[in-house]
Amino acid sequence: MLSPWYRLALSVLLLAAMVWLWSGRFSELRYHTWQNEELVDIGDARQFEEKRQQILPNSYVSVSGILGNKAASLSGLRAGSFRFGRYQIRHLLGSKLYVEYNEAKYHEKFSPFTRIDVKGRLVSFGPNSEMSKVRDFFEKYYHQPIDDSAMLIVVDETPRSEMIYALVFIVSIIIILYSFYSSIKGLTKAKKDLG
Repeated sequence: MLSPWYRLALSVLLLAAMVWLWSGRFSELRYHTWQNEELVDIGDARQFEEKRQQILPNSYVSVSGILGNKAASLSGLRAGSFRFGRYQIRHLLGSKLYVEYNEAKYHEKFSPFTRIDVKGRLVSFGPNSEMSKVRDFFEKYYHQPIDDSAMLIVVDETPRSEMIYALVFIVSIIIILYSFYSSIKGLTKAKKDLG
């Protein structure tokens, strides 16, 4: 049987693990639970710089732009999310905007140098973003530096559309509370047994 102090230490470690898990996914949790559903129209991607002060990160936006010919592919669990699959990231020419889209769904339609109209979630594509490895790939493989203030539009990600974030967050809280409850109950019982 585990010592009550050992169980408490495990509870603290569990709390730290949950904080680490959610620290990179909190913006997604916010977007899929209480985010404003209003669609912000950027218009042409080349006009984004003029409007960016009025458009907050994690906003639901629409944009039109011409796809570049350089791409990065992601597969498996996407960094900072609970989404699996194969995704592609491309630059919208003449702007500091990039788009991330489902490769299977859009590969036929989203060919280089075609104009696209998309809606999705606006997130940072800066050096400290969850997509820092993709930035490194663009810079090393294509020798194409990416502006530190670049932004990424996650195509088709609409507010409050993925209930898995709220569900996993609630389950996480329940597990942590139960763990601490059990640990404290064990400590109280140990004190009674000693006294």
